[in-house]
Order: sequence, then structure tokens, then C-alpha cells
Amino acid sequence: MRLRPVYLVRPREPAATRTSRRAFLVAGGPFLSGLGCGLVAAFGAPAHAASDGDRATPQPPVDPRLQRLREVCRDGSVDELIDAEGAILFFLESGSPNDPALWTGVERVCSAVCRFEAFPRRRTVARRWARAIQNAPGRPSHATQWIARLQEVR
Repeated sequence: MRLRPVYLVRPREPAATRTSRRAFLVAGGPFLSGLGCGLVAAFGAPAHAASDGDRATPQPPVDPRLQRLREVCRDGSVDELIDAEGAILFFLESGSPNDPALWTGVERVCSAVCRFEAFPRRRTVARRWARAIQNAPGRPSHATQWIARLQEVR
């Protein structure tokens, strides 16, 4: 017995059911324009165009961690300052070098490091803060007095 291949030819589809390039473009145009309008609406296009007189200086968003840190710098206890000294240093070096509330915290931390013998990692913290004050671009003039005092800490 010998097997012979059988070739079947697929029948042609009627002309009405075939998709053409023109039909694709006609259907795709409204789809893409609807998609574009939906994206604009979803991602917050301005409701009205502001005139030049209406434009105000945009306010940066307030970080709640920075806000809490400012409160600790101004009114926090020494224990809260000890816990927050790394965060104060981070925000001072990265985001807010000209913030007066943070510089108040810097002075309070430096005073605590110099006064309290039991300050955790006292010598390491003193060296790190002296370097940070020295390298801070927006430091106030009275902050430089802490550099020498922090370098004397043993």
C-alpha cells in the first residue's frame, strides 16, 4: 500500500468579507483619535488656558516628611533630634539647603553633640556634621562656628 498526498485548495472568500487596506485605515483613524482624546482627558489637560496675567509662581508640593522634620527641628525634644539627625542631614544635603527651619535643627543637633557625652556615635556624628556644614552651599554665616567645635569632639 502506498500513500499519496492529497492537495486541497481552499475556496476563495467572497469579495465583501475580505479586509482591505482602505477599510483598515478608515476604521483605525477614529480609533486612534479617540485614544488620543481619552489619554488627554485621563492625564489632566488643563480645563482652561491661563492668560499671562493669571499665571502665578507654581508652589512646589509640600513633602509631609519634610514638614514633620521642620516641626522636630523647631520644637522637638533632644531625643527626637537624635532620632532625626540622619534625615535632617539628608534633606540639608539633597533638597533644602536654604531652609531656615532645617538650619535651626542643625544648630540644635550640633549643640547636643557638643554638650552631651552620651550622644550616640558622638565622634562619628560630629565629623559628619562638620563636613556637611562645611560643604553646604546655602549655609548661613553663623553656622560656620560649629565646624571647629564639632572637630574638637572626642
